Amino acid sequence: MKFALIGKNIQHSRSPELYQQIIGEDVEYDLIDVEARSKLPTIEELKEKYRGVNITSPYKTHYLKDVVFESPDEYKDSINTICFEKNKTVGTNTDAVAIELELMGIKKSFGDLFFVVLGDGVMSKLTVKVLIDKKMKYVVLSRKMTPNFGKLDLTKFHEKASQVVIINTCSRDYVFSGSLHSSFIFWDYNYSFIPHQNTLPSLVKFYHDGQRMLELQAIAAAKFWKAI
Repeated sequence: MKFALIGKNIQHSRSPELYQQIIGEDVEYDLIDVEARSKLPTIEELKEKYRGVNITSPYKTHYLKDVVFESPDEYKDSINTICFEKNKTVGTNTDAVAIELELMGIKKSFGDLFFVVLGDGVMSKLTVKVLIDKKMKYVVLSRKMTPNFGKLDLTKFHEKASQVVIINTCSRDYVFSGSLHSSFIFWDYNYSFIPHQNTLPSLVKFYHDGQRMLELQAIAAAKFWKAI
């Protein structure tokens, strides 16, 4: 079985070894690192070579026109997983599954929650959909519209709820170096991100690395491909 990840600056990705653990050591998993949208492979080229592909930033909307969705309730504004079937190409967003599972774990541990979502891109929009579906209180801080975004003072949200959760949906080119309250949870969608791992754990109650989220979305993708 052969799969691939499409993205930009993805040589750090742990996906090949992760899918070997999930599916088996005989799986082949390529990293297709593309510097510009104009150089992305076509859906036909991908279908000739792979059983399925994952898509990461900044290309999660590129193949929307090429796929169908299995469920009318599917999130259709972006996709991160494609499965090539005999007569159709099916898209889904397993990030939604991972976010919901992680969110429910936090909700189970803490009753009164308020979420501060950093960023307003594709992952932010998906996160907001899940928060709305789960009737969670939140605010979104736009990377484009907020001055000094890297040095935000987030302590002002301290009294919004008994547990405030900061969710960083920004890509790995963003480093948070602002002010945090010691009672916060900082949920980073990036995994093994050294600039945050070196600084944030000592500033908050808990720094939640994106590794578990990566694993959850990968398991969901493998099931979607019918590989497990």
